Amino acid sequence: METRKLQHGELTRIIIGTVVASEKGITARELVAKLESWGIPTSPHRMSVRLAELAADGRIERVGRGRYEGV
Repeated sequence: METRKLQHGELTRIIIGTVVASEKGITARELVAKLESWGIPTSPHRMSVRLAELAADGRIERVGRGRYEGV
């Protein structure tokens, strides 16, 4: 699959939308699998850091160790 070129802030919107759409919450590994299937290359470490940042900002909610849900 071809790698997508994202606009500024687009990845954050995609991450938040994916977390909100997950019914039982999502982990960094699950998020990476979804993003890579859409042609967005990333790593589990990078996504775990980004999810933690978004939770600290209050944009998503941390519901357990490594599991996040939409607010």
